[in-house]
Amino acid sequence: MLQKTLLGLALFLSGVMPASAEASVVRIGRAPGLAFLPLYVMEAGKLLEKHLALNGLKDVTVVWQDSTGGNVMNDALLSGNLEFANGGVPPFLTLWAKARGTRSEIGGLAAVSDMPSVLTTNNPNVRTIRDFSERDRISVAAVKASQVAILLQMAAEKEFGAGEFARLDPLTVTMPQAESMTALLSGRTEIMAHFTVPPFANRELKDSKIRVVLRSTDILGGVNTNIVAYTTKSFRDANPKTVKAYFDALGEASGTVASDRKQAAALYLQTSRDKMTIGELIEILGDPALRYSLTPSGTMVFAEFMYKVGSIKVKPADWKDLFFEEIYHLPGN
Repeated sequence: MLQKTLLGLALFLSGVMPASAEASVVRIGRAPGLAFLPLYVMEAGKLLEKHLALNGLKDVTVVWQDSTGGNVMNDALLSGNLEFANGGVPPFLTLWAKARGTRSEIGGLAAVSDMPSVLTTNNPNVRTIRDFSERDRISVAAVKASQVAILLQMAAEKEFGAGEFARLDPLTVTMPQAESMTALLSGRTEIMAHFTVPPFANRELKDSKIRVVLRSTDILGGVNTNIVAYTTKSFRDANPKTVKAYFDALGEASGTVASDRKQAAALYLQTSRDKMTIGELIEILGDPALRYSLTPSGTMVFAEFMYKVGSIKVKPADWKDLFFEEIYHLPGN
């Protein structure tokens, strides 16, 4: 006992402390939908548990937390109720800028998915965004904060002119994806349009009364990263093995989606409780516009726009300013 006490005192006096244990519970935030497909594959295949064990962490409890949006996950991350968040690029950028230079500083680990967003409507009088009236309501994941809300601002400025980015904001309402889809298809609510991603857009467009008003590719000129995985710098620094395990598990899950759509679809349906058939899901996953890669794409386009309109107060120098060094070797943007 005396020897242990003296050793501890010697380490304290020398400024060298024993290595602390890593987190025993890992909570991961996500939302429903194919934008989060690799995360459902991770859960079903227990890939995080596998890679935690490979890194010498065998008694870790993994908890998956479904969320309604990126802002909710941001609050949970900052309050210490979440270790890893997975959300849209704008919520990630908002928190990155807000926490920059503070004790709560965050960084991106990797991209989770790239996919196009589609603005659909059941209003026969709406052909372009100019046709929306004050009576129309456009459902988005989060007003002024979600990826589709920022895309709508980009489209408004492009259509109506410089400084008109908020022109359509008063028409937007916040609703979960599944509820928005149900409301749009029913045609019996104030929801006349829904800016969304697969599989919700695919289901909506099977109805002959639903048409496309706008696609994100019309705004951005291509497909961009939709979901980013991120955590706090303090958690990353204190839990290097856990973070490596998460990164490796996400990479393995993304590889499964790319190499075996049938297996990925089965794992998604196993864990998501989604009611679509596996045939329908495999067909959707065959769309080359849906990509699951760790490489960020288009993050700086959002960062520059959000900084220009005042949504964030700090502008990143480049995409590497937003992410941790584990993915600096990738051709991100």
